[in-house]
Amino acid sequence: MGCHTWFYRKIERTQEQAKQNCLKGLLKSEKLNLSILNDRNYNDIDWSEWTDDMLLKHDAILKRQIRMVENNFCQIAVWNHQNDKYLTEYIEGKGLYIEDTGFHDVFRKYGYPENKLFSLKETLEYINNPENNCTIYENTIERLEDFWINYPDGFIEFG
Repeated sequence: MGCHTWFYRKIERTQEQAKQNCLKGLLKSEKLNLSILNDRNYNDIDWSEWTDDMLLKHDAILKRQIRMVENNFCQIAVWNHQNDKYLTEYIEGKGLYIEDTGFHDVFRKYGYPENKLFSLKETLEYINNPENNCTIYENTIERLEDFWINYPDGFIEFG
């Protein structure tokens, strides 16, 4: 069957917005961690395998990460740790992308390449190259055209 094809659209987000989004996720994790420390049956889930030492160590790591983000250290890490409902990916020099397009597995690829496709032309060349061993479907070309018309600054990756 092959690995999945993931379709991303570019989103505009300032560094400050990315920072606040990252902090939101870290603060949520910190709150959960402290809740589990106080109640090993938090949300009616058995958290007994988490020892006090593990939770306290995790809390210290979270506090350190929060301080680093608040003080504007690790800007690339901030972009790579966005707190969105869908998968996000930051590509240096290109921006932030989110997997919220309605497109998925329009074609399949055997193996798990690191390739990223940034245009219809590049995608068609890729799937038509026999060395890439792609599986296409009856409506693959039409769906690819739709994706690139709707998201001309998007990209496709495999995973």
